[in-house]
Amino acid sequence: FCHLYLRQWDSQYETLDYPPATGDYAVYTINDFYEHVGYTITQFNKTKELAIGGYMFDSLNPTMKLCMRYVSPTTDKDKHPMLSVSYIRESEKCTSIEVNKINSEQLANGNLIKTFLQDHQLDIDFN
Repeated sequence: FCHLYLRQWDSQYETLDYPPATGDYAVYTINDFYEHVGYTITQFNKTKELAIGGYMFDSLNPTMKLCMRYVSPTTDKDKHPMLSVSYIRESEKCTSIEVNKINSEQLANGNLIKTFLQDHQLDIDFN
């Protein structure tokens, strides 16, 4: 479903070539992050009409489960910190949202997506 739900997804991300022709799939700015979330919700709402095959939801008001994983960096003090940073998942917060009730104009604006997520207790701290 990456092709349906991830903005600017390219099939080159799925190849095992080394070195890869493209880098990892990533988002580098805060606004891009929120626009990607809006795109994913928009595409989720269009799954039935876009997907080839019989993809159906269990109800007329399908919900999308959005989760945030909180991690903390740990370092090996005997090594250079930048070379030995690893992340340990500490907790996860999820919420289910009936995304088909969201105005499509709201999904096209990064600031409105941010507000929408905050309204559903998914306030993201990028620091």
